[in-house]
Amino acid sequence: IVLNILMMSRKTLTDVLLQGLEDLEEQDFKKCIHKLSEFAFDDKPSIPWSKLEKADRIDAARLLKERYGPESAVDIAIKIFSSLNLNNSAVKLNQEKETALGPQQTPERSAN
Repeated sequence: IVLNILMMSRKTLTDVLLQGLEDLEEQDFKKCIHKLSEFAFDDKPSIPWSKLEKADRIDAARLLKERYGPESAVDIAIKIFSSLNLNNSAVKLNQEKETALGPQQTPERSAN
């Protein structure tokens, strides 16, 4: 029972991504959306501006997850935050991602 409670309280990557976007100031979020419309990743095209133009944070998280998958979506957000000099946000999002994945899923990252 305790294990079930712990698993239910653990954030998913989607939760982490949404929280990272929600933590941004409005102007920084708009910059991220603009950058995202130009960001191709892993041979997948960028998300069209027509889908992002009126997106709120929930929409943006959903679009990222649908296009790239949850882990890549968080990685992309980290890269975009860094490219916009939102370094504190990038570091926090990366830490939250590592926590969500848990130590058993990130051995190669801990070696780097």
